[in-house]
Amino acid sequence: MGPPATHESGHFYFAQTGHSHFAATVNAEEIVKSSLLSYDPALRAAGIAAEVHLAPQLPPVRADARLLERCLGNLIQNVVKYAATGKWMAIRADLAVLPEGDRIRISVEDRGPGISPADLPHIFEPFYRGTCAQTDDVSGLGLGLTLVKRVVEAHLGKIAVASSQRGTSFTILLRPWYDRKSREEPQP
Repeated sequence: MGPPATHESGHFYFAQTGHSHFAATVNAEEIVKSSLLSYDPALRAAGIAAEVHLAPQLPPVRADARLLERCLGNLIQNVVKYAATGKWMAIRADLAVLPEGDRIRISVEDRGPGISPADLPHIFEPFYRGTCAQTDDVSGLGLGLTLVKRVVEAHLGKIAVASSQRGTSFTILLRPWYDRKSREEPQP
């Protein structure tokens, strides 16, 4: 008999393995559009122009759409908080062909001042507030990026960040869910 399972927020969590198996198949394009729609008033109020690049016919992912929307929402909200001076952000979704297999790649980019190299290794740590957040008196607890990382990892995905004085880019990689009839790749 397998480990006990509990249902919470659209997925099953298996206590002994620590992995989540999400029951819903969702479209990355819809997650991106919904997140942007939720944060459009804040982007407009900050004067930030948002570019959207969505690859056509992306395969779906097995996920909790609400949690992924909150992850993207947090990244968009961080653009408003920390990178509004750049007056631009882009959000992209496409298919990345990597050595470990295909991945849905969703990125949020800005042209703000970037994250300090001293802060960059710590931004996913709980309660960590970067130098900019402390000196500019930006509200928050330092939990947003920690939660984003944990949600992405619960979906068996990865998150990466690249930053310079010309801006920051967060990239989320998620496993696509291929229907066996449409593609020969095995399901995870």
